[in-house]
Amino acid sequence: GLIIADPSIHPRTLTRKRVSLPFWTDWKQLLPTIQPNPVLGLIGNNYERDDQFKKYYFGVGPTLRDAGIQVTMHGNWLQRSPERSPPEMLIRSNPTIAFGHRMGFFDSMALMNTFVATTHVSKPAYYGSGFISPRYLEALACNCPALVPVEMATTTMGDLLGPEWTVDETSLITRVMKLAKMSLDERKAVIESQRAELMKLSNFSVANAVHLIETTAV
Repeated sequence: GLIIADPSIHPRTLTRKRVSLPFWTDWKQLLPTIQPNPVLGLIGNNYERDDQFKKYYFGVGPTLRDAGIQVTMHGNWLQRSPERSPPEMLIRSNPTIAFGHRMGFFDSMALMNTFVATTHVSKPAYYGSGFISPRYLEALACNCPALVPVEMATTTMGDLLGPEWTVDETSLITRVMKLAKMSLDERKAVIESQRAELMKLSNFSVANAVHLIETTAV
């Protein structure tokens, strides 16, 4: 039979129960914790998440800009596609948002390292299975605090980074402003706390992932 391995903490069942495969990381830090630029940023493409983008990025952009924090989106936002509105329309509709180009993995991680925070939004269908869990590993591996949409926390995932970092559009603003004012030591403490909370869900080490695959295959 075929076993489907899915990088999701609570995968949905297809013709048989799936195997939960923890996604990459041995928790080796890609980059050191730094004092960030005044940016709430997203490394991610524009697809099937319009309501979430509006709620957690476009909608908070004007308020954060007034507070001196820029909202920035990097991905396919400026590329033309029949599946999306023209980039000119996107820019006109969101004058306080900065849209950047797509980047390679390590360049994008280096950019995320400079963000005050990032919010990992997803399609509603993915929230229930925790399918975006790899993104939290990436953020914490490059030492960027992550914020968890309340839509994800109210599913099987719970407050996966701790209750303080589960946000709606109102609390997101206060959390980002709080993070922006932190000292370097305070920022390091937040990241370590988030990492500890995420580790309660699973052992994400490469060795454990290999062991899971080998024991399941046997």
